[in-house]
Amino acid sequence: MSRLADQIGGMARGSAAAPAVPASPTDPAAARNLSGKWVTSPLINPYDRNTTSTLHFELEQSGDALFGTVREKTDVSAVVRGIQGGQIKGDTVVFYTQGVTTSGNGMQPYKEHYHGTLKGGAIEFIRQNDVATGGLPEKFTATRE
Repeated sequence: MSRLADQIGGMARGSAAAPAVPASPTDPAAARNLSGKWVTSPLINPYDRNTTSTLHFELEQSGDALFGTVREKTDVSAVVRGIQGGQIKGDTVVFYTQGVTTSGNGMQPYKEHYHGTLKGGAIEFIRQNDVATGGLPEKFTATRE
């Protein structure tokens, strides 16, 4: 009991060392490095409910910038698109890919915008394109492969 009293008295006088506190990382982005391969479970196409696809992300993080590819694989095909404008801020990741679609006016370029939030070991995404007829938002989760 007197030992505890001595410690308390020493702390009050400032002579006892404070208990060790674990150091926090100096670079929060290092603790949230998204580099690597990520995959989704099969997603139902919002334009054709009979079609599914799986997204495979190959991400490379450099500070708060994000680079890489998105491969979308269906039962009959696969397309790979480069990540553009990738940024990471805290637990948020944003980027877009570019594609071309066929419409009544011929080939029309479009962007697919991805907005993700890192939650635990997964990224919860919302994806929406800017096709003139109006892109439907899709929600999905990607996990490390």
